[in-house]
Amino acid sequence: MNQSTRDRLIPTHMLNPNRPAPWWPTVGWLWVCAVLACLPVGSVVAQPAADAMPQDDMPQAPALSQTAPAMAVVSPRSMLRDQLMMLSSSALAGDKDPRPDQTRRAAILLDMAVDLTPNDPTLLRARIDLARIMDDQAYIDNNLQHYCNLVPEDDAAQLDLVMRHIKQVQTLDGRLAAVQRFMDSKEAANLSPALRSRLASFGAEAAREFGDNTRAASLLSTAVTLDPANIHAAQLRLNMLRDNKASDEQVGLGIAGLMRADPLDPLTHEAMGELLMVNHYYDEAGDQYDTVIRLQGADADLTALTRHAYCLAAAGLKSDALTFIQQLEDATINAEPADKPLSPQKLKVPLELEMLRAAIYESMGDTAKADGSFGRMMQGWQDAQASQQPPAESAAAWLCVLFNRNTARARKWLDGQTDKSSLEAQRIAGWLALRAGKPDEALAIVQSLADLDPACSYATALISQQPNNPTQYRAALVNTVKRDVTGYLGAVSAMALASMPQGRDDIKPTAALDRLLRVIRYWPSQVVNPQPSQNAWTQVSLDAPSDSYKYLEPNTMTLTYRNASRLPLSIGPDGVLPTRAVALLIVRKNGLAVGEIQPVVIDLDRRLTLAAQESFSIPFRVDRGALGLLTTLSPDATIDYSVHLILDPVLDATGRMVSTSIGASTWRSNIQRVPAVRTPTDMQMLIAGFEDPDPVQKLQALGTMSLFAAGMQVPEGPDGQSIRATLDQARDGVNRVYPKLDPVGRAWVVRFITGGDQARNMFGPILEDARRSTDRLIRVVYLATQVTDAQSPDLDAAQRSDDAVVVAFANALRESLKPPQPDATSDSSNTPTTPRSPTAGQS
Repeated sequence: MNQSTRDRLIPTHMLNPNRPAPWWPTVGWLWVCAVLACLPVGSVVAQPAADAMPQDDMPQAPALSQTAPAMAVVSPRSMLRDQLMMLSSSALAGDKDPRPDQTRRAAILLDMAVDLTPNDPTLLRARIDLARIMDDQAYIDNNLQHYCNLVPEDDAAQLDLVMRHIKQVQTLDGRLAAVQRFMDSKEAANLSPALRSRLASFGAEAAREFGDNTRAASLLSTAVTLDPANIHAAQLRLNMLRDNKASDEQVGLGIAGLMRADPLDPLTHEAMGELLMVNHYYDEAGDQYDTVIRLQGADADLTALTRHAYCLAAAGLKSDALTFIQQLEDATINAEPADKPLSPQKLKVPLELEMLRAAIYESMGDTAKADGSFGRMMQGWQDAQASQQPPAESAAAWLCVLFNRNTARARKWLDGQTDKSSLEAQRIAGWLALRAGKPDEALAIVQSLADLDPACSYATALISQQPNNPTQYRAALVNTVKRDVTGYLGAVSAMALASMPQGRDDIKPTAALDRLLRVIRYWPSQVVNPQPSQNAWTQVSLDAPSDSYKYLEPNTMTLTYRNASRLPLSIGPDGVLPTRAVALLIVRKNGLAVGEIQPVVIDLDRRLTLAAQESFSIPFRVDRGALGLLTTLSPDATIDYSVHLILDPVLDATGRMVSTSIGASTWRSNIQRVPAVRTPTDMQMLIAGFEDPDPVQKLQALGTMSLFAAGMQVPEGPDGQSIRATLDQARDGVNRVYPKLDPVGRAWVVRFITGGDQARNMFGPILEDARRSTDRLIRVVYLATQVTDAQSPDLDAAQRSDDAVVVAFANALRESLKPPQPDATSDSSNTPTTPRSPTAGQS
């Protein structure tokens, strides 16, 4: 994570840097990409406009004692709503990001579904997320309040709502006043502490930019107190400490607070490591750099690698430092394909670490191995010379005098310099004199430069390295450490001090930093040494009310998500805990495996912070997307499926979907959708259901037999005659009952009439009525289910409708049905084929 992202007012992309690259941008999965972009960006920009916002315009915060409504009782309206969501999912299906005509059709279908059941929070959230994709901010502004009323515990949505209202104020001081007014209002008491913490940190940032540091500090204190897991507040506090030139102890506590809020950010551990190293806590600093390396994995940066090795050496752990460098070298070699020859460049660790290895060998008296290290350094320098950006010859000269090998090359470089008074030339000259056994001449050159150049300071140490000058030797080493505290010369000087009788007494850590370390040592290891791959930080479970359900019966599962760590942690795309999950569906139809089916993408971004061991549950429907379409159109089939739920999914090297180290996974196996009709007796019972007084049973019977009758192939012979008579009875019954239905019932029947010519022959009067209907619901369902040709006269007629929504749907459908135009700028062979997540699957 880069600093610019950290400094955003409301960060928009706080993914754990330890996670592999996400898979969803490459496969174009609609809903995952949409949710990642849904939270507002909060950079405050002063603009000339109204300074304040009327109190009446503030969002209404529902009481937290309310609970999310249970899944609604099945009704004709809810049944048709589910079918509209499936059709919306089908409208968005494809290999690439949706076209505008696809999103327009999906939006119209979802709008009609919302009209049918306006208090379904899952449906409303899906429609709001589609509006984000379409950049329809007006829809979000008009409907987010209603969603928050339905699901008051969703404080992530509540934050979005409040921030949208605050951002209506254009000036900086107006926004600050709006934040303060809202936090002081009675509505604020109904918001979660985590949400109030985010608002306080927003206000603190605004006050800081406005120059009111007193108010900024007050709001920031409130933010941190309300929620220590608020990453933005912790980062803001650290920034203010640095801006105010606070002491190392204060800055350290600020870094510790940020590390506490976001234990998985390697940059924070790196900042703590640097602070500790600068103050000579080499053991503790090395631990922090080790954490950085582990969090960054294969992408570990050179700074963390070298400083970890430097800390080991400076602490006197020479063997550990050598082992670490060797492990890096082995990892570099093993990363190469076995059939690819290794170049000399690939056989070497970075120059800084090879230098340290050579210094350690020298200190241990192993001249042969030191010679080998020097040879590798020179070979690496030679290889670099052949590249497009060769290093200066002075680099080789410095290595020669530093390790007292091939000093003639350094002499040649110095003789070729026209400016012998430059610091670089004097450094080489002093070291050449030292290596030539002329200590007085060397000291005359480097002594005056010792406070300017660590290399000259280190040279004075070597010059005084005599039994009769231990005090001067030690003082020069201490000076070098202080001049190059995080560099190579500082490390080897500290390593030399560690081997002396007095140890590193002259560079002892300060008492102030001792207090910082005492604070950190009381923290759980998950803060200072986070390893989520070894101890799970998250847990997920799936629960289904039954292992078997009937045709057209809603299939709901409940996902329970738990923070299994010992820490309260922020959650969401801006936080530590992930909120993206996919439910992979393994489906069999009549015992045979079904081909690739779109998974259900579940958005868990409903909270801002989860306390340690806290969990929450979300019900979601698995039958509102691809699985629902399959089961709906197969009333006579037995469909079995299992669900593999993956939290924080990525693709591994083989293309298999797996969870990251901070993710989790679980299974729910062997769920069955039983068939609705297989025998003549089943058909007769359904036909009898046409007159059922229960409207749900009645519509289920009408829909099932309409679909079954329109698609059934009648066998020849006596059995066929009997079946034909039953189908005729079903046809007559559906045609008789249809005119008596309300628009919801008529649209329901039209949705189930499929099968081409046979369907039109059996249910022609119904389709003709739907084709001419002035009811928007019936007309759109007819277009969505019956029209498959861009040249259809039904589209012509719909485009002449007086209903603007019908016209818009017809225009979008015609655009979608046109043959695709070849894209000359892309290679179709490289187009990802993984389907997008269905709209209806969105939780």
